Amino acid sequence: MIDDDTQEWVLKAIDHVYPGKRKTNIPIMSTVVTDDGVGILMMHDQEMQYLCAGAAVLSGVTYSEDLVRELGSMNTGSQTVFGAYNLHEGQNGYWSIYYSMKLRYNWLDCTSQTNAKMLVDILSAVRQFTVRARQELEPNHGGEPYVVSEGWWVPLLDNL
Repeated sequence: MIDDDTQEWVLKAIDHVYPGKRKTNIPIMSTVVTDDGVGILMMHDQEMQYLCAGAAVLSGVTYSEDLVRELGSMNTGSQTVFGAYNLHEGQNGYWSIYYSMKLRYNWLDCTSQTNAKMLVDILSAVRQFTVRARQELEPNHGGEPYVVSEGWWVPLLDNL
């Protein structure tokens, strides 16, 4: 199990990136809704020793080979340096796109300034990559930006 100092350091990083926005749903999970409406789910499980963050990009997109190709290109391109976009079928024929990333706690050193910068950059990237994908994918593949409402984070649990 990771010590309390590292757990507190992770929570402070989340609060630094999203000041005043973090809500702790249960001790291992927090949510953030950004000013532009991006809902981010973060799992910070001290016992399992991982940190995950993810957001819903679009829901109700039209599945096509071009969509798969474009997502593959976005995942391997120079701008997505951490994490991945995932295409997920909920109900039959209803497709959604999520962005998520994972870290192991043992990759982090709470005494390192470099690690602090890396963690802040990664947590910031979740929102940035979500907004970018919406702008790039919606015109060609339809769908709607995921609306934050009661229980909005539940579908993200399957994607972290």
